[in-house]
Amino acid sequence: MAILVFEHGASTGALRLGETLRDYGHQLRVVALHRGEPVPDDLDEVDGVLSCGGPGSATDDTLEWLAPEMACLRAAHDADIPILGVCLGCQILARALGGEVGPVEGGLELGWQAVSLTDVGRDQFVIHIGGIGCGVADALDSVDGRDLGN
Repeated sequence: MAILVFEHGASTGALRLGETLRDYGHQLRVVALHRGEPVPDDLDEVDGVLSCGGPGSATDDTLEWLAPEMACLRAAHDADIPILGVCLGCQILARALGGEVGPVEGGLELGWQAVSLTDVGRDQFVIHIGGIGCGVADALDSVDGRDLGN
């Protein structure tokens, strides 16, 4: 059994999470959607799904892999297979399950958040600048009719 990993960009794959999953004995079945790899036809031998972040938008229906990935996520949900969506992957998952995803009111949000590292984190980072920056253009409004309070 393996965890199916959907990658949406060259620098936004499973990365540290993938390493940790492997450390705990999980096998990863990575599908590089951004490189044209197809979404699997079935979920045989899959015991979890990870949909990673990426540079695209969960509302861009011109992405050839978006509809097949959403169908796969719905199938995994229906089969009670655990799913984790990270950033873009979370938005794709929400949309696949009937949620609403759209632009952030007022446009792109940029921010800086202070980060404190644990002892393990201090050993893992080459350089630590005291925080992390991020930008968000799309947000989840609701999933299954439940307001997410954006």
